[in-house]
Amino acid sequence: MNAAHPLQVFRDGCAIGELRYQRCRSCGRVQTYPRATCERCRRTTLEWLTSQRSGTLATWTTVHRAANPRFQARAPYTLALVDMAEGFRLMMNVDADIPLTIGAAIAVDFVDDDGTMRVHGRVSR
Repeated sequence: MNAAHPLQVFRDGCAIGELRYQRCRSCGRVQTYPRATCERCRRTTLEWLTSQRSGTLATWTTVHRAANPRFQARAPYTLALVDMAEGFRLMMNVDADIPLTIGAAIAVDFVDDDGTMRVHGRVSR
């Protein structure tokens, strides 16, 4: 992958259906929030990898009254923390058309949000 700003590398991945994350070659830490340095050892020896886009549901909440007016029309919506198979945790919207349970298998996809692809999850069956 290229030497562009880390957030741009992440967004470029989303645009083509790839969930990208970073792993530090020095200490092995995995991180998903794009940074120029490792959040553990602060070295710049990061490599980009592509997630298999599966994880387990750690917790969730249903938002009935959005704090930001931009999201009010979407309410109610479900926000979840998903522990990804690669070892990082990611917050995302999750389809809640069936009852959610802690530990449920979650498949990660992308949805178009006004021209920007964003991460979105659904329960794997």
